[in-house]
Amino acid sequence: MKKIKRKIIRFYAIIFGIIILVFVVLNLVDLDTETLEEYYSTHYDLGWTNFNVYGIVEDKFIDKKAHNNPTIIIRDISNKRLNFAFQTNDLDFYNYVHIGDSVMSSRRSCKAKVWNKFSSREFDFINE
Repeated sequence: MKKIKRKIIRFYAIIFGIIILVFVVLNLVDLDTETLEEYYSTHYDLGWTNFNVYGIVEDKFIDKKAHNNPTIIIRDISNKRLNFAFQTNDLDFYNYVHIGDSVMSSRRSCKAKVWNKFSSREFDFINE
């Protein structure tokens, strides 16, 4: 009788261990996740680009695939879509800008200017 109980307990322990292992592996593997290199090759940090930014805000959203980073898409004057990811210290800029606003930032500048029909504002990403 004791041998049968031990075998049953061992069987359930193995099954439980396999189920836990499957859950852990499924949580570690995410097929939609970009590598950091892929992410930073398509997302820029406004105010730290190697090119001038002059365009119109096309979209803004919280990117759930990228750790809930606030993201703004700007269509520049050459009709290229640029994705800008913002950190928590840049939320003032993210909250201020709206779809349709114009944005300008010089190459390697830590400043950006936003304007629309009603107002304009300059942001300094270092001193905010």
